[in-house]
Amino acid sequence: MLCRSKGFLSGHFSKKRTSGKAAFMLGQLCLSAFLLSGCNVIKKYHKVVDEKFAAGRDESGDSSSVLQGQLTPVDRRPFIIHEIAQFNHPMAMSFLPDGTLLVAEKSGQLKLWHPDNKIGVIRNLPDVVSNGQGGLLDIAPHPDFEKNHLIYLSWTESEKLLKEKAALRNGESVDDLSGEDKSAMGAVIGRAELVCDNKGGGRLAGLSVIWRQEPKTEGDVNFGARMVFAPDKSLFISSGDRSQPAAAQDMSINLGKIVRITDIGRIPADNPFNGSSFLKSQIWTSGHRNPLGMAFSPDGRLWENEIGQNGGDKLNLIQKGANYGWPIVAAAAEPSSSTATTPTHPEFTKPKWSWSTSLVPSSLLFYTGNLFPEWKGNAFIGGLASQMLVRMEIKGEKVREADRWPMGHPVRDVAQGSDGALWVLYDDNKGGKLIRLAPPGR
Repeated sequence: MLCRSKGFLSGHFSKKRTSGKAAFMLGQLCLSAFLLSGCNVIKKYHKVVDEKFAAGRDESGDSSSVLQGQLTPVDRRPFIIHEIAQFNHPMAMSFLPDGTLLVAEKSGQLKLWHPDNKIGVIRNLPDVVSNGQGGLLDIAPHPDFEKNHLIYLSWTESEKLLKEKAALRNGESVDDLSGEDKSAMGAVIGRAELVCDNKGGGRLAGLSVIWRQEPKTEGDVNFGARMVFAPDKSLFISSGDRSQPAAAQDMSINLGKIVRITDIGRIPADNPFNGSSFLKSQIWTSGHRNPLGMAFSPDGRLWENEIGQNGGDKLNLIQKGANYGWPIVAAAAEPSSSTATTPTHPEFTKPKWSWSTSLVPSSLLFYTGNLFPEWKGNAFIGGLASQMLVRMEIKGEKVREADRWPMGHPVRDVAQGSDGALWVLYDDNKGGKLIRLAPPGR
């Protein structure tokens, strides 16, 4: 332990020669039988790209094309799905250098999965408010984990709970707080040392909060709160608009933003608005609705996907100091690609890709393994409501959707294991599962 110890329908018809009429009738019968065979066309959902529009954009280097989703019974998956373990509404996962896997559950539990399929429990977790979209949301090891054993957590807390704890610490009564049915909530980032035991579990030591969404607001949606470490070891955090659209354009608060802090919670000197107010100095980009997936591509660029309103989900290339326009400009779910992707305000940065159908992207991963060599450098996006795993080909700033596979469950997170396999977390009403995707025989 590294913790500190204590098929596409191919139509294989007969090769016998038949008359034109007989062949036509045979084809019609086969097609009718296939369409009536009980295929669930909602789950077997595949991509249809407006090739003319996409090609035109690709030639100019601006590939912010819209994928026109269409129902189809096609299901081509070049991998085998291996069910590994079950979890209780898993929200995020992160591999540690020794091959063990941290899994964050929505209710506030943190589990440690071992390659022998044993699962340990990590104790001393913070008080997590698991309402609506809130809960224990993300987990990330420090880039120097092998030396310092530090992990970072994001979760949601409530103003009411904080007041109650403060009152108890001060020996005061909490009766005055009992009538607060609606409590203001917000996301929190904390860091702690992971101390493993000899039973496969462990505990957190020295947990401290290094960042908070401010201000806390009522409601339990659009937290964001995903984390990714940059090559320079600074920490990027996605902060949702908390269903307060105007907040995304308000530079005096950190809602609807992507923020950047150091690994101990300070403001990096080269942040674009450093020297302003404390909250504004954190901001790296603005104009976001509900950003969830964030990842650095192999060439060092930061990418982010976010959930739009009533569709219009998008993939952004994150650029220092940029404003992505929400809610003034939104990639709405319109059938016309030009309507969905052409902003009316040139001061805002356009998405590199947007979807006219509601993908509801949850996570983002750039693949660098050898198990699927043809996918090196590709991005993988998990879909919640769409229950999809999407493969994106990204070359520089050019983007196109290459594959879309129905998984039959909401895909909460996607990770790459040391074995080069793709690891997926399912999260649905039945709880959730850890899945391994690998080529046949691997």
